[in-house]
Amino acid sequence: LKKQKEQALVDNQMLRDNNAMLVSNNAELTSNYKQLHDSIAVFQQRDKYLTDMCSKLEEHGKTVLQDLSQKLTEAEKDKLNLKVQLSSFKSGDVVTTQVSD
Repeated sequence: LKKQKEQALVDNQMLRDNNAMLVSNNAELTSNYKQLHDSIAVFQQRDKYLTDMCSKLEEHGKTVLQDLSQKLTEAEKDKLNLKVQLSSFKSGDVVTTQVSD
């Protein structure tokens, strides 16, 4: 009976040690989960920010492209007009606009 009592005390201490270890592990897992959750929230915010910035850059790029395309079209018209004027000048058919008073 004495030996069983001693074994029961040893077993009981072992159970207490295991329980303490489980409590410690649980606290560590809870802390890790919180850190992971916080990290996910930060990454989601960064992802949203980067997605928004990409959309803004894409829109800006479209606007710049449209502006450049319009300027190119205008420049091509100007170039064509200058060629016509140069051709007229070379052929002697220059028509000058009259300035009215």
